[in-house]
Amino acid sequence: MKKIKAILPVIGVTGLVLFGSSCASKSEVEALKKEVEALKEETQQVKKETEEVKKEAQETKNAAEELSRKIEEHMSDKTLHPGLQQ
Repeated sequence: MKKIKAILPVIGVTGLVLFGSSCASKSEVEALKKEVEALKEETQQVKKETEEVKKEAQETKNAAEELSRKIEEHMSDKTLHPGLQQ
């Protein structure tokens, strides 16, 4: 019986430590969940911005192709460049 009485405080302290660490773990888990949610939101924002940049890049590419086509038409128009006629 004496041995059990001597062990009880150790068990109690161990229990408190384990309980305290499990509470800390819960708060750490909650903090990590919040961080994950924040990262998900940031990822969605980056995806939206990426799509906008892709659209702008496509518009720029289309404008460049149109400009290139117009330059090509202009250069091939012999009436605008009489000195080039042979």
